[in-house]
Amino acid sequence: MAIRTVPAQHATIGAAVTASTTGDIINVSAGTYREHVIIPLAKTLELNFAIGAVIDGRDVGGTMVRSRWIEIFSPNTIVRNATCIYANNNVGGDDRGALYIDPSAAGTQILGGEYAYALGRNMMTGRASNTLVDGVNTHHGGSLNIHFGGIGTGCVVRNSLIHHANEPRPWQPFMGGTATSPAAPYVLYAGGPLVIVSTGWESGGTKGISHSGMIFENNEVYNNIGPGLWSDSVPPNPQTANWIVRRNDVHDNAGSGIFCEVTAGGQIYENYAHHNGGSASQAGSAYYGNGNITVSSSKDVSVHHNVVQGGLIGVNFFAQNRPDRPGISDGTAGQNLWAYENWFISDVNNWIALGWANESDPIFTTGGGWLNQFWWPTADGTSGSRFAFLGEKSTMAALNSTNGGNRNGAGASFYMTTAVKDGILAGTGPGGAVFAAAGPISGTTPRTLIPTGITSAQTFGTATIYISRQTVSPAGIAPPGGTTVTIIASDSYSR
Repeated sequence: MAIRTVPAQHATIGAAVTASTTGDIINVSAGTYREHVIIPLAKTLELNFAIGAVIDGRDVGGTMVRSRWIEIFSPNTIVRNATCIYANNNVGGDDRGALYIDPSAAGTQILGGEYAYALGRNMMTGRASNTLVDGVNTHHGGSLNIHFGGIGTGCVVRNSLIHHANEPRPWQPFMGGTATSPAAPYVLYAGGPLVIVSTGWESGGTKGISHSGMIFENNEVYNNIGPGLWSDSVPPNPQTANWIVRRNDVHDNAGSGIFCEVTAGGQIYENYAHHNGGSASQAGSAYYGNGNITVSSSKDVSVHHNVVQGGLIGVNFFAQNRPDRPGISDGTAGQNLWAYENWFISDVNNWIALGWANESDPIFTTGGGWLNQFWWPTADGTSGSRFAFLGEKSTMAALNSTNGGNRNGAGASFYMTTAVKDGILAGTGPGGAVFAAAGPISGTTPRTLIPTGITSAQTFGTATIYISRQTVSPAGIAPPGGTTVTIIASDSYSR
């Protein structure tokens, strides 16, 4: 094993990799490295980045010229504390991650560091199993911050900040649309020249497709346009299975906070999921999608011991008639969907806290809830629909008359007192322990960028654009010229 230093021994990181053999350690000193680093299959290496060591996908003039920061082909590679910024990986249909982990690179560890401002995905595993992402700050990916590609197992994301994915920027070129013919869904922003940027469909904080045994724990996931944490499956690959989501603070995402889609087996617990999916005043009776926690066209999923607050919907289960997903509409999905011993806190009166629904088939033959606790500003039955199971319900008694409130007599759901609610949000009591454990790990005040503050709407072509009063300066590394981004409008991200 040799220890190599950049630039003292080797002028570039790539030169150090070329000179290395399996087991070598490469220490990268502070400086800007304008290169695309490739770790070949034959070399398992450890790359350690000092504070101030930055891989920059731009040339010296500030133009993005590289689509990758690091590509890893060798198993068990370790990348520690890298800062990687700007990549043009959404050009010409190329949307592999700017940090790309090949299927051959099982066991790769990405430890610490910052990954930001790729035009496409910041980070992507191409079916690589047992990838560990631990303690990173990944933000402002053009579509997804982290993407696990199909048919992998055992990938883990923990202790990380995952935020502001798919947030359009005035220095970002058009992605799939033009000023006169935007690709939908899209968001309209200003900050210098007015630009329209396609958000695309694959957008949000993280997404895992057809993976088994993914674990997301102890992360703060916020202000992503799209879902925060997302599992899905794409045929003919197998369904995502055994997804574990625990002790995360997931808030202020424009789509569902935690979105469990076409997944067979999941445990979602001890999360603080709040203010996701839009404004509660928009909810009405539409309890499909965009919940703080949404379980869609899945089976064998338990949602328990979470603190759920505000947003568009609390926790919702629904099934779509999905001809693109064999088995979804024939009664095999929607089985064993449980919600129990959660704490629901409403910010406003018009809020559906918990609901089961289906678009086509009466497939909810098993599933239900028990011993959930709820709080509203007003008394029982005075604020419209609050629950949904075999239709919408406005009272606790109506909910408890169904398996949605008291599954097979396991224990009736009930209202918590204001003192209990206040204790939860102060970090005390059983629910408060969940709140404290899953609370913000960044030490910052929770952001309220996209889902709140909607004041009016206007029409642009065939899409409705909601006007927001929010203003943001991008976190972390500033865009060229220190641009301040002012939101003119945002769409509400819906199917």
